[in-house]
Parts: sequence; C-alpha cells; structure tokens
Amino acid sequence: MFYMMTRRDVLWIAAGIPVWAASKEFWDEKTPDQWTKDEIEQMLTNSPWAKPASVSFNNSVGILGSPGYGRPGRIYGAPGVGDQNKKGSGPLAFQAVIRWESARPIRIAEKNNAFEGSDYYVVAAIGDFPSVGEANEDQEAREQRREMLQEFTKLDRKGDSPIYLDRIEPVAAGMRFYFSKLEPIKPANKEITFTTKIGPLEMKAKFPLKDMVYRGKLEL
Repeated sequence: MFYMMTRRDVLWIAAGIPVWAASKEFWDEKTPDQWTKDEIEQMLTNSPWAKPASVSFNNSVGILGSPGYGRPGRIYGAPGVGDQNKKGSGPLAFQAVIRWESARPIRIAEKNNAFEGSDYYVVAAIGDFPSVGEANEDQEAREQRREMLQEFTKLDRKGDSPIYLDRIEPVAAGMRFYFSKLEPIKPANKEITFTTKIGPLEMKAKFPLKDMVYRGKLEL
C-alpha cells in the first residue's frame, strides 16, 4: 500500500519537519458552507488558529473586580466568566481567547474579509480582561497602558527574533494587535508564542505551525 503525500506533507518535509498521519478535521473535510454553528464556534474558540490564553495575574490567577484594571468584555465566540461562576468553581477569573483574525479559516468563520491580503498578522485577544483604556481613566494612565502593551506584546518565533507590536485597535470585547509581515513567519519557525501584558496581567498562547495549515497552505 502506497501513501500519497499531500501539499501539506510537502510543505513540512521541505521545512525539515516530520509528517505523521492524522485524521482530518472538519475544515479539511467540509467546505465552509457546510460548517455547522458548533463547528464555527470551535473554529473561533478552540482550533489551531484560536486558543484559550494562559492568564497570570501577579503570578496567580487574576480576580475580576480588582481596582483600576478595567471591566470585562464579551463578544461572540469568547469564553465567559459567568459560566464558571455558575459551576460554583470559586471566584471569577480573567479569561481570554487568542485568535488569528488574519488567517483565512477565521476570516471565513467570521465572514470578514477585512484582513485579506493585509500586510499584517492580525491577532485578537477577546474575553474578560482589562481593556486598553477606560472612559474614566485620565490621558496619562491610558498612555501608560498603551506603552506597556507596545513594549510587551510580541510574537516569539523559534529560531528567529520576535516580531513586536506595530499597533493596537480596541474592539468591543478586547483588543486587536497588528504585527508587520516584513519579517515573515515561516514553517521552519515551528511554533509561535503570543505574549502581551496589561499592568500585572500577562497573557500567553502557543501556536504550533504544523497545525495551522488550511487546504494545504500555512494560514496566519
């Protein structure tokens, strides 16, 4: 019995990455018009392009309501702290999903082509955490928060220097981060780690590039 290599296999072999057989996911088996509501939700919250962030607050889980650190936000596809509270699992904790809004599968799921052909990797952090700036903050506090985001937000690439934040865009329930493609992410980087910091709150998410292949192409 012969094994026929796919375009995905060729991509990773060329980068020196071994290929193992794996079952196909719904985004490889189905066309986008066949994706169910639950599958779209999975794509936006728990897929190779969208992962729950590791959130730390003063070296521990952050508790909502801490003074001076903003209000939580919510949008479709974001985890909610309200559900955690209903389960009686203790105090409410900051939660976030980090997702690549410039990646084609996410654009399809969101029905948003705004970032098609963009010169940026666009990564969103959405969920329950402090925003870039609250309405009752003075200008100095808002600028300090932005400066911290500018300094500590980055995409770490294995084998290459990090890509640092170019600009920030607040959204209804979080933030969008723009990273220039002038120094592109390559399959040989193998894994990308997104990191950002808001005051004492730090968020991280790791993305293995071998999983971020859609229709035979690395999608970021």
